[in-house]
Parts: sequence; C-alpha cells; structure tokens
Amino acid sequence: WNISEKFWELYDRPPEERPLYPFSAEPLDAFVAKYKGARDVPIFSSPLVVPVVYINELPKHLKEGSAFLRFLRETHSPFAILINYGAANFTEEEGEAAWKLLTGELRGQFVGWISGESIGHVWPQVAQTLALTPEMSRAQMLEAYRAAYTAALERKWAATFHTPTGAMWDKLIPAQSTSSTSYAHALASWGVRTLGMETAAVMPATAMRIAFTRGASRQFGGTFLYYHAPNFGDTATTFTASQNFAGPDYFFHTRYGATTGPSLSWYRKNYYLYFMSGASAVYLEQGFDQFFKPGPGEHPFQLNPLGRITDEFIRFAQKHADRGTPYTPVAFLLDPAHGWDMTDWPHFPLGVAHVNRSDRALRELFLAAYYPAARDEGEPATADRQAFTDAAFGDIFDVLVASDKNAEAIEAYRALLVGGRVGWTPAWAGRLKAYVQKGGTVVLNAAQVEGLPADLLGVRMLGASAESDDAHCLAPSEPPSDLAGQVYRYERVEPRGAEVLMKTPSGDPVVTVNRVGRGRLVFCAVPDLLGLDERLVPAAAHLLAHLLADLTPVRVRGDIEYLVNRNGRGWVVTLINNRGVYKPQQGLAQVNRDETADVSLEMSGLGVARAAEWTTDEELPVRAGGRTDLVTLRVPPGGIRIVELIPKP
Repeated sequence: WNISEKFWELYDRPPEERPLYPFSAEPLDAFVAKYKGARDVPIFSSPLVVPVVYINELPKHLKEGSAFLRFLRETHSPFAILINYGAANFTEEEGEAAWKLLTGELRGQFVGWISGESIGHVWPQVAQTLALTPEMSRAQMLEAYRAAYTAALERKWAATFHTPTGAMWDKLIPAQSTSSTSYAHALASWGVRTLGMETAAVMPATAMRIAFTRGASRQFGGTFLYYHAPNFGDTATTFTASQNFAGPDYFFHTRYGATTGPSLSWYRKNYYLYFMSGASAVYLEQGFDQFFKPGPGEHPFQLNPLGRITDEFIRFAQKHADRGTPYTPVAFLLDPAHGWDMTDWPHFPLGVAHVNRSDRALRELFLAAYYPAARDEGEPATADRQAFTDAAFGDIFDVLVASDKNAEAIEAYRALLVGGRVGWTPAWAGRLKAYVQKGGTVVLNAAQVEGLPADLLGVRMLGASAESDDAHCLAPSEPPSDLAGQVYRYERVEPRGAEVLMKTPSGDPVVTVNRVGRGRLVFCAVPDLLGLDERLVPAAAHLLAHLLADLTPVRVRGDIEYLVNRNGRGWVVTLINNRGVYKPQQGLAQVNRDETADVSLEMSGLGVARAAEWTTDEELPVRAGGRTDLVTLRVPPGGIRIVELIPKP
C-alpha cells in the first residue's frame, strides 16, 4: 500500500496521538483524528497490508535514524518501492549506504521495485540503443530488447546508488497492462521473480491474460502480483476530492469521479478473481481513495464504496488463507518469442513486427478456448462484459513457452495445446514424444509439424493440399453436428497408425488421433486451424469441445464464469456472475436484478460430504444423486460466490 508521508512524520509521537499502522487516506486530518491509537482500523490493521514508499522519498527513508528504518526493524515487515516516473537523488555516500541496506540487512524484507506500466521506466534510454527492423526474427528482436533493457537498468541503478548493482531483474516487478502477454515469459526468463500485471476494463478476457502471467510464473518458478487500477479507457472510478476531474476541462479526456470508470462490481470481482487465480500480492495503483467524508451536510468519516469493497476483500483473504492452488489441467504451448498481445499498442508484436498468420491463429485459438469471449466483444462496451467472460470450459488454462529453460514445466499438465507457429528443436521433439508416451495429450496442426517425427504424428504428409467447407465427426455415439462453415485449405495426409476423428465429405482426414504409449497426439490437417478468411474453422472448435469439456473434477452448469482450486480439504469453486450490471464509461450503472445465475455443481468420484459458501459463511445443502452429488445455488447479478466442496471419505 502506498503509505502517506504523514505516517512517518507522526511515528515519533506517543501511540495514543497517532495512527498505529501505516496508512494512506484523505482527508488526512480526519483519518488521524478518528483512528489515532486505535487497534482496529478498517483495511490498515490487517497484517496483509504492508508499506510501499515512493522512490523520490527513498533518500530520507533509508537514512539512519529515519522512522521508516525504525519501523522495518521493529516489525520486520516486508516492503516495496514504487518507481513510476520517479528517481532517488542520493549523494555518493548515501547511495552506497542505501545499497548496502537493501542488499544486506533488509534483503529479506525488500520485495522489490514496483514498475507500473513499464519495464523499469527506462524506455528513453532503451530507445537510444535499440535497433530493430521488421526483417529480424522475433527471437532476434526479443534478444535485442533483453540486452537493451539490461544495460539501461544497470546504468539506472548504478547512477542511483553510485556503485555497480547489476540490472536487478530479480527485484523488478514490471506490471504491464498492454504488452503483458507479449513479455510475461520473456521477463520471467530474464530473471524477474514477481511478475505484475495491470488490467483495465477496456481489455477483453481478463482470465486469458492471467493465464499468461500465471503460466510464466509457474514455468520459471516465480510469483505474480495484481496491479489494481479502476480504469475504463480514459476514465476512473474515484470518490476522493483530491483527484476528481470533471467538467468541460475534462470533456474529451481524463474524467474521474463517482459515476465514471468501471462499475463497483468490476472493482470487487477483480480482487476475488486474481486472489483465487493465485496472485501472491495486490498493489493498488492509487494507493488511496478508500475513505471519505460524504456530503452535503455533516456525516462521519468513513469508508467510501471502494474502501468497503477493499476492507471486505482483505478480511476474506485473511480468513481464507487456504484458498488452494488453481487447477489448470491444460496449457497452451507457444513459441518463446511469440510477441502476441490481443490489445497491444501500437498494435505491432514487440512494437515493430507485423501481425502475421501466427498472430491471427493465436487470437482465434484463445477466443475459442474462452468462448464466448468473441461474442462478448461485440456487445456494447461496459466494464463487466468484455473483461469478464463466462468461458464455456472454465478458467482452466495456463500458457507456457517452448523454451529450453524450465521445459519440464509441461509435466504438470494433462494436455498441451500448441498455439501459433513454433520452431521445434530436436530436444523439444524428443520432449513432446516422451510427454505423450507418459500419458499426456498434445494437440497441434499442419503448420506446426516441421521437425517432429512421423511416428509421433501417426500420419504421412502427402505434399498436397485440398479445400473443403465441411467436416464430419466420427467419434462413437457422436450426435449429428453441423460443422459446415467457410472454405478452408487442408494438407492431405495418409494415416500411419492414427485413427481418423474427423473427415471431409470427400473422405480425407481432417483430425486424427495417434496413441503413443499411454498418451495421444491429436493432429489437425488445417494449417493454423484457420479458413481462407483466417477465422477458426468449425472442425477446430469441435475438436476443442471434445478435448476440453468436463476436464475439472467439479462440473459446473450455469451461465457463469468459474475457476476451480484444490486446497488441503477438497475443491474450491469460484463463481462470477457477469450479467446484470451494465455500466457505461460515463454514467450510472444499470442493474437488472432479475439476472441472477442459477448454478449447479457436481463432483465426480466420492461425492460431497459438505459444501460451504465462503462469501456469505453459509452451509449449502447437498442433494444425493445417482452417480454424483449435486449442490445448487444462486449468484446475484454482478456477484461472486466461492464454494468449498469437501469430498466424502
């Protein structure tokens, strides 16, 4: 939490004359008057709240005798330093002393440098030395970025502390908004241990973006942080008088206020989504605007609507420390230098590469995996509808890259969906074969087979292509499916051990399944899974439905976004209703209270001994079924329910 300088100024006063916990609130005097000496303070008395100080104030805070240093030594609290658009001006002696503190006595407490919306805030220096051309491969571009950023960070920190420091990748917390999917795995491979990510309401499919960041953190052994920013385009939801921009001066840009920005349900849902998705920390970009003294008239100093949500969430997180581990049985496997971002600015991968067929294939694949995300994009823009989507298969994915570093990460997943163009090395060809032999499932297409052995594919490429606009599924007991669509080109293949799952009307294989050891390789003959219009073909969507349906141990039914965690007692299911709250960028939210979501939960296997809803502290009835037990509940419009299911012994 960004801590007010007022707290450190008051630190030497007797406890009864000052707030006991680091805080930031406004009006400052009203907060101090109400909470001086108080042990129970909304938000700030929680041990989960730890201080963040601004880099501009670092010289005084790291000086011997400072209130900040005394606080750290007395409490042993973790802390972080915000570096957005700022710098610390140390003398040579002060800089070396501060560096010694951060890397010595305080090393275990120093979480890192929070770098919002930027990789270290050194872009002007990077741009001076970076030389990129469209002719370079993306791997070459990414390596050029790594070298330029590393050198710029080394210069930045050496100038700050007047001593060689290195780039300090392990202490940098880059919290990108756009570009977060482009750089997540690259940053983790460069040494970042805590990846941040900012999500504004204009970005579609928040869960998909989390899958990139969480996947990178898991693959490279790190953690991730949610950089919480209540922005909707150029507007934000604020209740503070100190940052409220309204009137004609802000007609075209930067309107902040109580009726602008995303909805309060968006604000609340993000906290819970990130927490249950595995985030290790939350950082509030504003770091204030949680209290107010409302008017007109005289009213007590109190939590504002944002603060009520934050206080509720902090109490929830403190109570439910055993939230479990996100259950993600499927990983997308991408090229390490894919550079892809669905909403990047300036709309070129890695800033300069042209959008190509591989990028379009990734977009189509992710939109299908998170269906109906593409349909949601076409609805009128509101904070809740595009950012949150009721994915048909659930939020069950991570994203990995085919890097030689930490390649063993694939072993944690039941299935791999290869996305976009990937350049296979001999090592990766062998790795995929071993993964399948041990029981894994790999799904790839005709544009991704170069460098892979024929016995893994189970088909022989005939070196010819053909066109069709339909396909037939041959799966046993398969009800009739209409897979007709756009014209697509496919590679003609001859099965060599593989079974045909789908074929064209002329009889050519479109999808095959090759069983290798205990696993299987699923091959689609349509390059990139795209038709001639560069949109996903129906056969590919049907393949995903076969592969991904009911992959979690808890089957969730209802118009709802859901994710599943495994904790020490059983399974925890997070349910998010993305209907019923419709807030434009500017104006009041429209709430349709009829749009509750009726949800049923079924757990295969042993059945359910107990079901508890965490946000309301209610026990839910369990109805015994035939082969499974059933739990039903209602989720209010824009609401959240988190249900723990404890299996029968």
